[in-house]
Amino acid sequence: MSFPRALGVLCVVLALAAAGCGGGSDGGSSSSKSPDDWAETVCGALDDWGKSLQTRSQELGPAMQNTQDLENVKETYIGFLRDAEQSSQKLVDEVKSAGPPDTEEGQAIQSELISALEKVQMSFARAVDQAEKLPTTDGDSLRTGVGVLSNDVEKNLQAAGASFNGIAERSPEIKEAFDDTPSCGQLTNAG
Repeated sequence: MSFPRALGVLCVVLALAAAGCGGGSDGGSSSSKSPDDWAETVCGALDDWGKSLQTRSQELGPAMQNTQDLENVKETYIGFLRDAEQSSQKLVDEVKSAGPPDTEEGQAIQSELISALEKVQMSFARAVDQAEKLPTTDGDSLRTGVGVLSNDVEKNLQAAGASFNGIAERSPEIKEAFDDTPSCGQLTNAG
């Protein structure tokens, strides 16, 4: 198994995250927003985050093919994970600053989405800690470790995606906002 294959699952998930939402973000605020404004803000933040991860993931692929300098491969991978952790924290902060949507279940929806995104951020943080312990004595051990770490991140990304997709099912106002907001259209259709 090559390094790109070991990262394949993670890269595919990151690409799907980027494809899930399109459009820009506004700064958000701590007060409630209309469902349309909330949907636009949240999808914009998700889009920025997904694009950032996708770009870094694409840059990571070629670097992971180096079988001669495993220490450099490991450091490159750790750098990717650190960047992903930081961009995930930025996403959490942006979604928090959006405030809850002005709907009956707005606060619960906001809290659940933030919780799911915090789990993604924490999975990247755990992956950084674990990646620092990966052996560089042979390629097989390093590839196996990268695969395990990628699987943990993937599980949390899938859970966050399911949480986001479940929002529309819980709130007719949010479903309508997602339907009316082009930047959210692909996300709700990508289940």
